[in-house]
Amino acid sequence: MYNTSDTTLHINSSDLFKNVTYTYTVKRCQHCSISKPFTLAPIEVMSVTIDTTNATDSCKNDSCCANVTLSIILESSDMCLKHPSQNYEISYNSNTEDKPVTFKINETEWTESLEHNETYCFTVIPINDFITGEPINNDTNITEYQCKPPGNGNNGSNGGNGGCGTWCIIEIIFKVIGFIVVIVGIIFIIIILIILLMQILMHLCN
Repeated sequence: MYNTSDTTLHINSSDLFKNVTYTYTVKRCQHCSISKPFTLAPIEVMSVTIDTTNATDSCKNDSCCANVTLSIILESSDMCLKHPSQNYEISYNSNTEDKPVTFKINETEWTESLEHNETYCFTVIPINDFITGEPINNDTNITEYQCKPPGNGNNGSNGGNGGCGTWCIIEIIFKVIGFIVVIVGIIFIIIILIILLMQILMHLCN
């Protein structure tokens, strides 16, 4: 019970239980006013859905990627029950990396480019300034987006493993021939100039 003459009443969160729903009643004379219910608990995450599409850009080390969109589905809650504003802590790690990536978002949707041919374990935890909710896990295997990293030949005779195909060899041959023709042309011009210079010197000597 609180008695105050002010229009604002501050109650420390330490005085309240975290997972309890509260209402408050304001009495004045013979009239009572009952508030809408409120709680310090977060809205728990019911499930996490994941959608994947092809990425237009390559990942690190020129590996193939998929755009992964994670959508957080919250438990249905009474619209009249007021919860504190909350964030979501997301962490994920793949089957080839031991150290998880952890960050916070304040929305229920997140998109990132991740390497394909990986199994990712996502964990989502609802958080507010008073309490942390229950973690929800979702394992996703990204294998359906097959692509070849930039730099690998697609028409090579070595099966696209970085070798030089037939057209590549022909191009190299033409470049070598062009280089030789240029060198021969330069040498021919030098010889002509030497002959002309010798004729001029002979004419001057006579």
